[in-house]
Amino acid sequence: MMIVKGDIPSSVVYEDDEFLCFMDINPVSAGHCLVIPKAHSSDFGKMSPLDASMLMSLVHKIAPAIAAGVGTSSYNIISNIGAESGQEVFHTHFHITPRKEKTKTPWKQVPYINKEEQQKVLEAIKMSISRSFSCL
Repeated sequence: MMIVKGDIPSSVVYEDDEFLCFMDINPVSAGHCLVIPKAHSSDFGKMSPLDASMLMSLVHKIAPAIAAGVGTSSYNIISNIGAESGQEVFHTHFHITPRKEKTKTPWKQVPYINKEEQQKVLEAIKMSISRSFSCL
């Protein structure tokens, strides 16, 4: 919230009434930016469906423009949700990280032990989705 209020200086690339997009102070690639809602929300999952949709609409539009601004059409979009995923700042934010061949970051694969483990995870996810969607 300190960046939104202007208490901490930032390099703003886009701003409207609801959202702010600024360059990351610890970039992992040239053009690395953060997109945040101005209203506080600790993480994406805590946002209202309408606010989440508006945020994703902005991310959808701004990400390719950020990438093009640094001469690429490749980029990552990521939001760490929860401490276990690496979230350090508990205000909803999406990282837009433009990628060029020399900044390509491979994902570390963690394969399932066997097909049974994969099936068990599949069923647990499907059950969770079913419960979540039945509340809508």
